Amino acid sequence: MVGSNGVGKSTLAKQLCGLIAANTSLVTSWGNNGRTRNAASFYVMQEAANQIFFESVEEELLQGRRDKRSCERAAYLLKKIDLWEQRLEHPQMLSGGRATALGSGGSADGAS
Repeated sequence: MVGSNGVGKSTLAKQLCGLIAANTSLVTSWGNNGRTRNAASFYVMQEAANQIFFESVEEELLQGRRDKRSCERAAYLLKKIDLWEQRLEHPQMLSGGRATALGSGGSADGAS
């Protein structure tokens, strides 16, 4: 999405994800209600550092899960987004672009 500062790009994205209520009935997301929409959406903040919660890049993707499937999925995603070598580093040590890639990798992982 592209637009000037303050025109509502972030607000629209949050509304489409169901993170904030739409102030008009014109905002729908494929006919889904807010709860369904929220479960199927992931919002990556403009400042990726604002959504870092864990002590390593790998933990950021795992988010506390330790089952075999989650670990394999995290390894796959870290390699795919070229963060495998940084997996043990603190996420705040990443550049802005790499932190965004990590957030996007988390969205690809979903809640699996």
